[in-house]
Amino acid sequence: MVRADHRRQKKKLIEAARWWATGGAAQAAQFSADCAALNIQLPAGFEQPATHFVVDPENWDTVMMFVSLSTQWRIVGMGDVIGLDYAAVDAVFRIRRIKNRATLFEGLQVMEEAALAAFREAKPK
Repeated sequence: MVRADHRRQKKKLIEAARWWATGGAAQAAQFSADCAALNIQLPAGFEQPATHFVVDPENWDTVMMFVSLSTQWRIVGMGDVIGLDYAAVDAVFRIRRIKNRATLFEGLQVMEEAALAAFREAKPK
């Protein structure tokens, strides 16, 4: 049961990171604006992009930490994002006096990997 809960929690962290990395609410708003500008009426039952993302309570601290680190990405070359700056992560942990660092860091790495995958998918080829 614990393993299943951990997998579910990890899956939700991945979804949250992808939501953040792909523009989330901004994309949904743009979709709605585009449809209105083009006078497109969507068919009944069509699911529009979500305008919000629900964070489970057990993931709240990790997601909030991830969002607070949004300016701490390492970027190299021609704008390639290679990951979070772990020195900055450690500094934030210390500044905020975070106690459960190992657990929180594990969740951050799950979200980091998901965000990097989303960045790679969105990069023009």
